[in-house]
Amino acid sequence: MSHPEELVQRATHALADGNPVGALEAVGHVTTPTALALRGIALAQLDEATEARTLLRKALSGLKREDDTLGQARVHAALAELAVEDRDLSETVNELPALADALRALGDKANACWLELTRVRTLALLGRLDEAATEVAALATRLSSTGRPELRCTLALASAEVALRRLDLAAAEEALDAAETLADAASHRPLQGAVRSRRDALATTLAVLSCENDDRELTAHDVRIERARRDVGPLVDAMTSSIVIDGEPCCDLSSRPALFQLLVVLTEAAPEACSWSELILALFEEDEPDDSHQTRLRVAVGRLRDALPEELKVTATGGGYRLDCAKPPRLLHPRGSLGDDVLLALLADGARWSASELAGVTGVGARQVQRLLGELHDQGLVRPLGAGRSRRWALAGASPGIATSLLLAGLLD
Repeated sequence: MSHPEELVQRATHALADGNPVGALEAVGHVTTPTALALRGIALAQLDEATEARTLLRKALSGLKREDDTLGQARVHAALAELAVEDRDLSETVNELPALADALRALGDKANACWLELTRVRTLALLGRLDEAATEVAALATRLSSTGRPELRCTLALASAEVALRRLDLAAAEEALDAAETLADAASHRPLQGAVRSRRDALATTLAVLSCENDDRELTAHDVRIERARRDVGPLVDAMTSSIVIDGEPCCDLSSRPALFQLLVVLTEAAPEACSWSELILALFEEDEPDDSHQTRLRVAVGRLRDALPEELKVTATGGGYRLDCAKPPRLLHPRGSLGDDVLLALLADGARWSASELAGVTGVGARQVQRLLGELHDQGLVRPLGAGRSRRWALAGASPGIATSLLLAGLLD
């Protein structure tokens, strides 16, 4: 029978190769604190977050009894990564620097870099892009001399994420090219898969932009560009039930679906007017309206006028209403049919979505979204997190550098 230390080494190398199952096979019956930590990390990679957290805390208790300061710091770091994986972002992002500093002070520079990479990605998810870009530049300098391609690959992926959120497609493509080269050099399957999923997401048709009877299909990146543009007319965003003017969201109608539906119909027709009958049919699904329907429509139009920013005006015409603004309004709406690729594109940036949130963005029923998510889960492409009303969905293996093998550096060096 192999010695426990030999089994720990075997598990460590399995995690380095992106093989959590192999790591579990190696230390599945070893009960030393380090082995428990490795098992916890392997389970985290397999999306068993609850059991992973339990094992890591048990390992932490054992490491405290052994007075293993470095081991404790690594497990604290792994628990922090799990907190990020669970989208506990606001507090954890502030804890990561101190944890990284502790690892570096104990001589574990590689795992300190892992945590700093985690912080970059967390900052990007929080929309703090200037801070993320600053830390990417600092890490690029620090990692330029390292021989660990998996660290540099994860940095390239983080850099691509920041570039995408800054709407810099050229920089994102360049970073993905670098990440692909490094992932292949490391022969790291999860990282190779992460690069592929980001490339696929960039090419997926997610939405349609309509303006003055012209329709254009958009990828996820194109959607970000259109939402940020300042040189065009207001954007009526049917994916978020809001209005964007000069790149800034200024009116959220998500809690007033009837008013937003009225705005969508007026935007689709602009610069032409919509007749009373067209608006009543769209708003009340009534094709034989009477005076009461016209009264209800007047009330709805009044409420919409009160809610709209000054750049958008609803003008009464002889037989209906028209949406007026200085520049032609644009309508962003989900692609006509919901497919697997659309859900995968929405999940591609690592965010956690509930089925109801996906239904709201895609404009289809929650039951259809649930069915598609179930099919994707059966194919191993997405994973559920939590249960009941708190359940969220994410891409399987969508978070390179999150819940990764934080114990690698000290055990392999």
